[in-house]
Amino acid sequence: MAFSLRAALAFFVVACQCGGASSSAAAAPRSVTEVRFRTESDRTRIVLDLSGESRYSVKTAAGPFRIVVDLPNCRFAAGVRNIDVRDGLIDRIRVNRLKSGAQVVLDLPRRAEFSHFPLKPGSGKPHRVVIDVARPEAGGQKRAANESKRAGSPAKEAGGGASPGAKPTAAPCGAGGDRVVIIDPGHGGDAPGTISRSGIQEKTLNLKLAKILKSEIEKRPGYRAILVRDGDYDVNWVRRVSFAREMGGEVFVSLHFNSNKSSKVRGLEVYFLSLEASDENAAAVAERENLLAEAGSDTAGFNDDLKSILFDVSLAGAIQGSSELAHEVASAIRVDPPIPFRKVKQASLIVLRGIAMPSILVEGGYLSNRKEAAIVSKESYLRWLAKSLAEGIVSFLEKHPRQSGPAAGE
Repeated sequence: MAFSLRAALAFFVVACQCGGASSSAAAAPRSVTEVRFRTESDRTRIVLDLSGESRYSVKTAAGPFRIVVDLPNCRFAAGVRNIDVRDGLIDRIRVNRLKSGAQVVLDLPRRAEFSHFPLKPGSGKPHRVVIDVARPEAGGQKRAANESKRAGSPAKEAGGGASPGAKPTAAPCGAGGDRVVIIDPGHGGDAPGTISRSGIQEKTLNLKLAKILKSEIEKRPGYRAILVRDGDYDVNWVRRVSFAREMGGEVFVSLHFNSNKSSKVRGLEVYFLSLEASDENAAAVAERENLLAEAGSDTAGFNDDLKSILFDVSLAGAIQGSSELAHEVASAIRVDPPIPFRKVKQASLIVLRGIAMPSILVEGGYLSNRKEAAIVSKESYLRWLAKSLAEGIVSFLEKHPRQSGPAAGE
């Protein structure tokens, strides 16, 4: 059940099959054996693992906003500690050991809707209490897309980020609206992507670069950039594709950093979609990115129209536009690059299939090369690359005035 912004209090009993008298089960001390969380694109889920049946209550408090879970007659197991979350939705999870029992407090930077429910043991998992805290922009993004569809104007960004629960709907670009660029920071959440020897995670660099690129693009009057994700969570490739179409984007730019079995390989690369790879290395990159994307994908909710377009030859026009976009971006990158620019390549990259608009994938350097990893992780490099990408993207759009009629993907 969803909670309103008003403080609410509810009591639940975690059902179980104890094999003994229920009264004695309720009286027996229980343990909270683990507190864990998972950040997702539309919510953060907190799970409390319990050793057995236990009552629990949930309430809210203000100043700052908190969600408080009380478990009377429960104790925290050794090793259960406070958790710093800091995912933009929840700041911290605190565990309070009270005389009356165990208490879990979720510290939030602002009010948010949430729901909670108990789960019975199953599939090797114990009794659990689950708290789902909704990401505010997820609902706002969906409403914005629906409103823009009715109004016939571009969807306004409500904080950024794709919500996997929202039904894909094309958002038409009105003749008088901004030129819309969709920026896709690759990976995120449980999918870190490439990790350098020193521990630099690709997902972190992708997001940093994406935010700087968004700022660079929006310095130009008449241009707006929307991020597929704006926090540390994963968005499967199906949702990335539908989100780009839904938001009425004119170009799609997926940001990544590379790796290779050989630590000697280095340099920047720009890819666009093709049915065949331009060389062996391009094929290897496509295979790696596709495997990572497919590992976290769930195509069950992918609508039939999008499925049918994945390998449609009608994408020929979008592929031609993608080639032109890739070369415009490459021209900007080639101006005094801090690391070598390899070349523009073609590959059958899963995240670019079905976009039906000019789209590219940028590999910002090789984290498998120790020297290059140190360079590309610097703020100065990310700002240089973002500025170069923005120049190439805007140059492409200026050479391709918006066409009248429905947006790409309708």
